[in-house]
Amino acid sequence: MTDQAPLLVNLDRPPLLHALRPGTVYDKVTVLRGRGAGPAGWTPHWFRHTHATALLLGGTADWVVSRRLGHAHVQTTLDLYGWVREDEALRAAANWPAYATAWQGPAR
Repeated sequence: MTDQAPLLVNLDRPPLLHALRPGTVYDKVTVLRGRGAGPAGWTPHWFRHTHATALLLGGTADWVVSRRLGHAHVQTTLDLYGWVREDEALRAAANWPAYATAWQGPAR
């Protein structure tokens, strides 16, 4: 994550909406885990995967997600998250009859 496109930002005090430092994020997660929040062993890195997956499922271009994650190459993003698009393609194929029916026009 870059400072130009942070995933987690400061909402508590100035400077508002600035990227949280990694140490701050890990400290907050440690407190939450101590309170029993979330599944065992979760880390802030899980947010990164969730964010990338949500962006791709939402139709965001691969190159945009790649830049947002700070990957040097789009192929890295596709290697890690390409399954999301494959799942989308499988859903589209499964819904093909619904698409095709809409194109047929009125029954004769």
